[in-house]
Amino acid sequence: MHINRERSILIKKEARKKTRYSKEKIIYKALVIILLIFPAFLFFTINPNNDATTRTEIYQKINVSSTIYDDFSPSLALDSSGNPHVAWQRYDGTDYEIYYAFRNNSDWETFSITMDLSWSYADYSPSLALDFKDIPYVSWCRLIDTEMDGVFNYSDILYAYNSTMGWQNFSITGDNYDDSSPSLALNSSGYPHVAWQRYDGTDYEIYYFHKWESGWQVQAISNDITAINDSSPSLALDSSGNPHVAWQRYDGNGYNIRYAFKSIEGWDEINVTSDSSQIYFDQFPSLVMDSLGDLHVAWQRYNGTDYEIYYTYGEKTTIGKDEFPLCLVVILTAVLFSMLIITAIKKDKLSK
Repeated sequence: MHINRERSILIKKEARKKTRYSKEKIIYKALVIILLIFPAFLFFTINPNNDATTRTEIYQKINVSSTIYDDFSPSLALDSSGNPHVAWQRYDGTDYEIYYAFRNNSDWETFSITMDLSWSYADYSPSLALDFKDIPYVSWCRLIDTEMDGVFNYSDILYAYNSTMGWQNFSITGDNYDDSSPSLALNSSGYPHVAWQRYDGTDYEIYYFHKWESGWQVQAISNDITAINDSSPSLALDSSGNPHVAWQRYDGNGYNIRYAFKSIEGWDEINVTSDSSQIYFDQFPSLVMDSLGDLHVAWQRYNGTDYEIYYTYGEKTTIGKDEFPLCLVVILTAVLFSMLIITAIKKDKLSK
């Protein structure tokens, strides 16, 4: 009887062990399945190219400046709530002025930024941006007639922002050059950065303005080559507030797109559309910096037959955490985690 009792106890222990191992096997398989499915779920959730989130809809067209005047050259920005803000130039039959409007619920509110009621000024080519408080900033070009004889002598670059006291205007240049085509951007602190083209009596060059809390600075980006015309700048700031500028260059044969960024040593310049075997007319670039600090440029090209739209992008040359794909990091982490759990379970079995 004693032997039978011991055998009965051993049988019960083996049964409990098998039941425990069976449960562990089920849990082990479930963990493996979950850990294998989880990376795929994250990939399709995080993947920015997931087509399930895309949509195309046609919205109502709205006349923002419904007047009897001629309105040109709009510049658009969206605030933090997605409301549209627009700046443009208006010819009222006397001269050109800069106007601004924003959508408040279903209504548009319109303001004049430069109503000077004078023949001595003509304001045009606005560039609009909003700061982190959704306060609008506008930069534009002002033609100035110093003799009041109907002949404009030079042009300046100005900017303005809307304060509680109304629109506050500031002159950036004011040095009797022909400055035009401003491109405005604001850093995370709300300070303006502006790029523009300047005719100095010999050729056109690209200039850059930066304001901060205690002052401002004006720099020449491309003022090192004579008889070559640089014009039509497009300015953008990366996530660290560093300026990047694209523009068109005429070298006597054709146009190409140039790009420069601010480094510790100065401005580093790159030819975006260099093609020694062909002469193209690449003009009017539009530059955007993405969240990784990579540049994207679009422009128009005349190839001798017709005009086409081109696009290119450039990635950082240094390998950093921002360049390693997020989805790949998640997948590799999940796989490593799975392997660690599987190894731990196997070791636990061998120890029993």
